[in-house]
Amino acid sequence: MLLKPSSARHILAAGVVPPLAQLPLDNWVQKDLSKSYVGSLAALSSSCTEAFRRLVEELAELKARGGELLAELDPKPLQPRRPRGVFCSSDAGYSGVELVSGYLPLVSAVACVFASRPSPVDILSACYSPSEVWSSEDTPSDRASLVALRLQAEVSASALEKWRPSLLVWDGSLTPPTWLKRGSEGYMRDYRSASEALLSLIDTCVSRGVVVAGVVKRARSSELARQLNGGKLRDAALCAMLLPRSYRTRLLKSSRGVVYCYVKAATGRVVRVEFPGEQEAEAEQAVDEVFCWSSPASGLPVPVEVADHYAKVSPKSARAAALSLLTRVMKRVSSGELPAEALAALAPLYGEKLEV
Repeated sequence: MLLKPSSARHILAAGVVPPLAQLPLDNWVQKDLSKSYVGSLAALSSSCTEAFRRLVEELAELKARGGELLAELDPKPLQPRRPRGVFCSSDAGYSGVELVSGYLPLVSAVACVFASRPSPVDILSACYSPSEVWSSEDTPSDRASLVALRLQAEVSASALEKWRPSLLVWDGSLTPPTWLKRGSEGYMRDYRSASEALLSLIDTCVSRGVVVAGVVKRARSSELARQLNGGKLRDAALCAMLLPRSYRTRLLKSSRGVVYCYVKAATGRVVRVEFPGEQEAEAEQAVDEVFCWSSPASGLPVPVEVADHYAKVSPKSARAAALSLLTRVMKRVSSGELPAEALAALAPLYGEKLEV
């Protein structure tokens, strides 16, 4: 939309952009905008209404089949029990800052060990910040999540060596990421190393008799719903509707080499719990061990929440890492080791701020 020069001067002089109705635009422009806006809203409202109607119809059909579907799920009550000896939980988090020259990530991973209380006895941690800025990534957060996965697997492997736990509660899925895409050489390298680190960790757990359970807090799969002819619903929505609270489904086999079940916590939250296919016999008891302590607020296992808390990387931490890099570069510019243009390359991209 183009404004007359006089209109632009009016807006700049005012210091603020007034509401659309107050802008000194030609009547035909206002009329055209109003028609377009109202038409878009009407189309959006119509499509949302239609999608909601289809969802309600699917839910009604599933509710009519409730008894049949519930029998297929074979719900079992949770019977929380404490694992033998010590057990561990692990998680990873990441954030980053967009600079003029690229993306600067900051990744953190932790492993916590628990004994007889729902508070960690000890914590292992690792942090990753690359020496180079990622300048060739269209979606740098995808690559950062791969680095986080590798780092979590490496910290978990160190926890196995240090604490010899009987159970490892892994925050996330036990299957390697499937969203491989065309990316930079660095992205492909991180994809391979993340997948190899996860599979190596699972092999180590199986060979040592350490049960590993992957707790998927945001389950997006529709694998179970498809098996039960549940339409396009996600598994979590299906289980939220059918399962009683503090119950779980029977163990199910996935096409991706894991066995899994869905747990509906006392709060109503539904989570997916995965185990390696080789540990199917141990999985029945391990589900109850994973939920030996549950948060009354979220329903999640306390060890998962603790690891998530310590692994979280805030945008403030990422900005602090970027400022640290900027400080080091400034010193080298001052000493003449680097040209002054190096500082311009580390300037934050529009919309980013480096204040902490």
